[in-house]
Amino acid sequence: MVLLLCTSCGAFRKESAKNAYLVKEDPTLLEQEEGALKTGLGTFTTVDRSFGATEDENGMGEANASVAAVLVDKQGIVICCKVDCTDTQVLFSKNDEIRSDESAAYLSLWEESSDWREQADTFASYCEGKTLEEIRKISVDEDGRFEEKTLAGLKDLNATGLVRAVTDAVENAEYLGAHEGDRLGLGMQTSIANSFDASAERNGQAQPYSNITAVTLNEENQVTSCILDAIQAKISFDRKGKLISDISLPV
Repeated sequence: MVLLLCTSCGAFRKESAKNAYLVKEDPTLLEQEEGALKTGLGTFTTVDRSFGATEDENGMGEANASVAAVLVDKQGIVICCKVDCTDTQVLFSKNDEIRSDESAAYLSLWEESSDWREQADTFASYCEGKTLEEIRKISVDEDGRFEEKTLAGLKDLNATGLVRAVTDAVENAEYLGAHEGDRLGLGMQTSIANSFDASAERNGQAQPYSNITAVTLNEENQVTSCILDAIQAKISFDRKGKLISDISLPV
């Protein structure tokens, strides 16, 4: 898992993290602290590119997952933002068998491609300084590409997924202990180890499984807030390689 760190939040908070107990005692006390920030983690996943097997071609369960981590101030402005995506493909045959390597490591697009990483960081920086309503208004065309001139060059990005993920992150943001000056990190780790062949007893399953973490760190590298989530994109197929799952639904 690679942790993407954002350091654009201003000067480090000098004192050590000391407020974790406040979450249990009274969460509203965290909001009242000077320089307190909300931490948010958001996801948006689709499997609509999946297809069944034929006589000549393997089927594929494909999960496209967009994720975002944000820090939001008391005015509702995004102070830091990090985004990443996975595009995980699991092949299966017309003879009901998983064809992809279930033990392989599946990297995120941020890890795989320096070009994608540069574009993703550009979009994340564009979201910084904006409110939830301003991010919602980022225009995307029918093909899932950015319409705004400032972002039009980011052609490798799934604009629909990333805008939805950032929106989700801001909507979900809470006071968990982060402060001005803390660094923001986003990490993803994806596996297809839970996939399995079809049999007489059950349908087969292509399952990209992503574990996601958003953290903030202070000057002493102590974790000041942490959010965990996971995406289980389960795409079912029968013994003839025919898709069973409704791939039009978001995960």
